[in-house]
Amino acid sequence: MDELLKNIEIMQDNISNLQKKNTELTNKNNNLETRVGALEQRIQEIEQQRLHKNIEIHNIPYIENENLPEIIGIVAIRLNQNACNVKQMKRLPSKNDRPGPVMIELNSEQTQLAWLAASKSISPRITAQEICSHNHSSNVNTAIFICEALTQYNKQLLFYAKQELKNSFRYIWIKKGVLRVRRTGESQKPIIIRSADDVKRVKLSTS
Repeated sequence: MDELLKNIEIMQDNISNLQKKNTELTNKNNNLETRVGALEQRIQEIEQQRLHKNIEIHNIPYIENENLPEIIGIVAIRLNQNACNVKQMKRLPSKNDRPGPVMIELNSEQTQLAWLAASKSISPRITAQEICSHNHSSNVNTAIFICEALTQYNKQLLFYAKQELKNSFRYIWIKKGVLRVRRTGESQKPIIIRSADDVKRVKLSTS
């Protein structure tokens, strides 16, 4: 009996040690996950910062051998902006049978903000017909819209946030590469969203 009790005591000590080591490993793993998450977030922020002078123009019909400088020149005139401020441009890949957006790099962040502000205030909206008058596709009356250029991560995060929070938040938008949500008007402080976990946490807090 004494030997049996001694063995039980040894087993209990071993179990206690294993539990302690498991707790230590769990804490280390959680710490590593937190650090990796912070590094990934920092990488995303750096990638987004590289686009701080860029905008995307959507719904411009694709035409074979298209003349992008001419197209962007027309957009600049309609926005009352100087096309000389455009440093470079390129057509991005298309998705879902829709024409890919045109990415434009401007000469400064201030110019980018000016183009974005002009695109919001212009009336009537620019249509595909104005830009591609010789294109007789069914989409010529589609409105052209302009937004700040986003990384793929931020595009996916914005889409996810709109899907998950549309019933709880009236405003869901990105400004200067940062996703924000707000329930009502300007007086309410927006909530900053940086990850899918933030979306889940915000949704849970409103349920």
